[in-house]
Amino acid sequence: MTLVGVVNILFNLCKSVLTLTVVGILHRFRLLDGIWNHTIYSGGIANANTIFNLSCAIFLLPFVGIYEKISHKLIKDEPVTAGKYDEMLDALNPIFISTPP
Repeated sequence: MTLVGVVNILFNLCKSVLTLTVVGILHRFRLLDGIWNHTIYSGGIANANTIFNLSCAIFLLPFVGIYEKISHKLIKDEPVTAGKYDEMLDALNPIFISTPP
């Protein structure tokens, strides 16, 4: 797993927790009663998804450095030792790899 993948997972987890918290608070204070039971169509879903993703990205943007530090702690970048077949694979013509037949 790469560091970018770990950052993506952390971002999506934080985005989900943030959304569930905000929607729970708004629903508890009955601020969503007007739209809670209405039917929503594809355009409304697309608009809500766009607003959701943009607002979460803007809100969580300052935490990118924290995500990076956590990902470096979770994934250790250690140099990879060369395998016993790496020299033979490097000697092959690249055409054989791209067109096996």
